[in-house]
Amino acid sequence: MSAIIIDGSLVHYESIGRGKPLIFLHGWLGSWRYWIGSMEELSPYFKTYALDLWGFGDSDKFKPRFTIEDYLRLLEAFVENMGIPKLCLVGHSLGAIIAVRYAVRHPDKVDKIVAVSLPITGNSVNFALFQGNRYFRFVPPEHQELQREVQKASSKAIELSVHSIRELDLRLELINLQVPTLVIYGEKDNIVSSEPSMAFKDFKAPLRFMAIPGTRHFPMLEEPSKFNRLLKEFLALGVELDKLEIKQEWRRKMG
Repeated sequence: MSAIIIDGSLVHYESIGRGKPLIFLHGWLGSWRYWIGSMEELSPYFKTYALDLWGFGDSDKFKPRFTIEDYLRLLEAFVENMGIPKLCLVGHSLGAIIAVRYAVRHPDKVDKIVAVSLPITGNSVNFALFQGNRYFRFVPPEHQELQREVQKASSKAIELSVHSIRELDLRLELINLQVPTLVIYGEKDNIVSSEPSMAFKDFKAPLRFMAIPGTRHFPMLEEPSKFNRLLKEFLALGVELDKLEIKQEWRRKMG
């Protein structure tokens, strides 16, 4: 377990690999742990980091710093403290918003972004699912370790961070992004809608939207091979956005 102190409070993170820095940012339902498979896949190419945002995992939960702006400052301080000059970012839901906003604010520091289950507007989030503890049932049941990580999360952190995006509108920021950006959705995601992405259908920018068939809110867990292949091809192998494909898995026939 690794940790640093930011703004007087502990921030937990894990890191594996060597090479160019790559930071993973989790979403509302979990912690750094659901990135383990992706970190292992990318570690031959990158020095990968995955951190717990305040209120989640093993990071500080006591001070109410749970808005998008708070998390942006956390990421800025983390990058500065770790001495990272330039990086790639992979973010999921809440983490995807932070990644996009960070790249808008610091375009010179970011090479590429992968934004997973990105809420483009506040209206694209199913807020009803965050009332009470209903969100627990949207974590894939076979991932019991992740279920435990969700239980670690501060309910206040979930409540305030969700509330902070009600007026969210990333459309202009996405249009003006200068950083090559891959946006991945689960085809059947019932927490974040991909419908606002249709506004960019004919837009010419370093921006690509893709949906992984049959997946919901956690494509990195539900179809890890397809998800991690996209990450590797885009981030490590330099495949151009318009050349990326979701390849079918080959399964050996038995009998």
